[in-house]
Amino acid sequence: YTHIDPAIPLQVPTQTRAWGVAPRVAGVSAFGLSGTNAHLILSEAPALDEQAAAARAARPKVEPAVFTPKRYWLDAPAPAAVVSAAPALMPRGAAFLGERLSLPMLNAVVFQAQHSPSSPRWLGDHRLFGRVVTPGAAHVALSLEAARVSRGVTSASVVDLMFSRAMVLADDETRTLQLVLDGDSGDVGLRIGSLHDGQALVHATGRLLAEAPADEPATEPLAAIQRRLEPQGPSTPFYAQFDRVGYTLGPAFRWMGETWRRDGEALCRMDVPAGEIGLGDAPLHPGLIDSCFQLLTRCLPAAQVAEVLDGTALFVPVSIERFSWRGGMTGELYAHAVLRSAQLADIWLRDAAGGLRARV
Repeated sequence: YTHIDPAIPLQVPTQTRAWGVAPRVAGVSAFGLSGTNAHLILSEAPALDEQAAAARAARPKVEPAVFTPKRYWLDAPAPAAVVSAAPALMPRGAAFLGERLSLPMLNAVVFQAQHSPSSPRWLGDHRLFGRVVTPGAAHVALSLEAARVSRGVTSASVVDLMFSRAMVLADDETRTLQLVLDGDSGDVGLRIGSLHDGQALVHATGRLLAEAPADEPATEPLAAIQRRLEPQGPSTPFYAQFDRVGYTLGPAFRWMGETWRRDGEALCRMDVPAGEIGLGDAPLHPGLIDSCFQLLTRCLPAAQVAEVLDGTALFVPVSIERFSWRGGMTGELYAHAVLRSAQLADIWLRDAAGGLRARV
């Protein structure tokens, strides 16, 4: 419509045009999708009477001030030459967690890093169908490292961790990743997200607890668990079958060694992979955590294991009720997994003496 109502002298302009009427009055309206609307009426100033016009004309004219530009910047001295025998090494874990941002106006702890298939050095070892995919285990490890660095703790618990969106990287891509803790003490929310094509993507959310996880005695000796399970030997053939169905894991994510299993339960010795895999990047290496999740596939009934190994099904963690880290990741480690149901499971990570080091 160009006329709202013939009886109302209002027109809706559809192109630039002369006013043609006096006094000049216009209305501007804005309509929000949520139902919030705003309206503004503009009108020209009233005409001056003869006395006011004469007074304005009699005002003395003031010439604008003339400024002569003059530079007052100081020239910075030329930097002194720096001679270095070798490039400085990045602190251990810095490529993973990144730097803590200084944000004095926010009551939050924010770490920011740049992730790519080659940094952290282990990230390119986790691929699904040829694409680098940051595993949920990396988000767990990142949360624990943030707790260690920001609070100086040697144990921590992360609860209600949800993996809402996978972070998939192209081989030539570098992504800005942030971890945010809603405070530097107490029970706080945590978020992990990245910036992709100008859009903020949230990959994981949860809470970091203030108190250290409670001690939990060993339920039974490892030898007793081994006796009731069937020995499966080394896990090398298992990883080879993963490769064939597109779940490609490099050395950093191949911790499963000798395994024992039965339907609903499995035990595995965790062997540290050879080579430089960034063991100092986090209190628990992402590859170790991911290998604990991999062990869940050994708990499945034989028919479901066959589905995983022939590519029919792929099981990935989507949430963690509680992940408790108790420090002291030295010596031989064993992961023990028990299925609660088809979708729920518990995992204990213990040392050779049965001492609990992590609980999922």
